[in-house]
Amino acid sequence: MAEPFHLLIVEDEAPLREVIAEQLVDRGFVVEQVGTGEQALERLSAFAFDILIADLHLPGIDGSTVVEKAVALYPDLIGIIITGYGTVKTAVEAIKRGAADFITKPFQFESLMHVLSTALEQRRLKSENAYLRSQLEERYRFEGIVGRSRIMRDLFHLLETVAATTTACGARSGSSPSTAARFPRPCSKRSCSATCAARSPAPSRTGQASSSRRTAARCSSTRWAR
Repeated sequence: MAEPFHLLIVEDEAPLREVIAEQLVDRGFVVEQVGTGEQALERLSAFAFDILIADLHLPGIDGSTVVEKAVALYPDLIGIIITGYGTVKTAVEAIKRGAADFITKPFQFESLMHVLSTALEQRRLKSENAYLRSQLEERYRFEGIVGRSRIMRDLFHLLETVAATTTACGARSGSSPSTAARFPRPCSKRSCSATCAARSPAPSRTGQASSSRRTAARCSSTRWAR
């Protein structure tokens, strides 16, 4: 079972505040009430509420300031402004300062619930999207870079080419028997003859034929050993 949402009401009209709080409790919310902006900020500094409902016009610190400071503390908090002045300017100003929405007095409780439900659904979708994005980035961190970026694909192709070239050159240099064995190199007749001639001592005239046969045999064996 999901935990209930914690809600703070900031309203200086006690009868209205108490009626709203009572109906919200009946809907499953955990509700606290305060009458001033200063009291609201004190409670917010001690506890992370999910929802803040604040009257715009309060004694001392006004409702928009309370919402602004609350959202700065808790970016996921939903701030709803209650106002008796339902002008576009009031709504835009409240939303600029962090409110999710506003509702004008007088209002039916169902209108407040509609505003709350919409804001909670938007927060849920935002949270799910953030989670899915983090999972995708974690899963495709390397593959995604290669797949999305032409520059990165070219870079990795270049690295693979350089690695292959370096390996081939190491095999040709014959740095170690094991390396040469892993990467055998074909030997043409011309290069093989030249190599074998350089490695073989000059034969005498009397033993030229037998030396030639030995050289050819050595060349053949060298070709496969390399």
